[in-house]
Amino acid sequence: MATTISATLLRRLRNLVGGALVLLASIWTINAIRFLTMTVELPNGAVIARSLDPWKGTRADLYASRHGPLLVRDVDMICYDATAIDGGYFLWVRGEEKVSTSRDPDHPSKLRDTELWKPSTGCRGLSGGFVSGELLLRDPRRVLEATGLGRVSGREKP
Repeated sequence: MATTISATLLRRLRNLVGGALVLLASIWTINAIRFLTMTVELPNGAVIARSLDPWKGTRADLYASRHGPLLVRDVDMICYDATAIDGGYFLWVRGEEKVSTSRDPDHPSKLRDTELWKPSTGCRGLSGGFVSGELLLRDPRRVLEATGLGRVSGREKP
């Protein structure tokens, strides 16, 4: 009788531990998927999306829109307003399919035409300065609440 009770208790305990492990694995998987599919839409319609890079880990990629073309892979620091995004070595103006790089001859004039670099020594965009793409993806509400603009979607990848 004692052997039957202990075997039954052990079986129930094993089932309980197994169920707990399955539950924990499910929660971890859901959180990993949420982390890897995070997107942030900027006020100018551009989208920063997290991508998985086998050598670097995760990176922030910039897309023209939710389902638009990839503009810049591995965005480091950006300054943005309602019409343009300046990344130091690149400039994207809303509505354009291509990015102007610092090697393009018309890059300085395009940069002067935006509201980002009026007579000042730094970025004067809505972001208030240069912001890391990973920071936007890690804590978008804090960054976007500071500027008062932008939306955090989180689930749909461009």
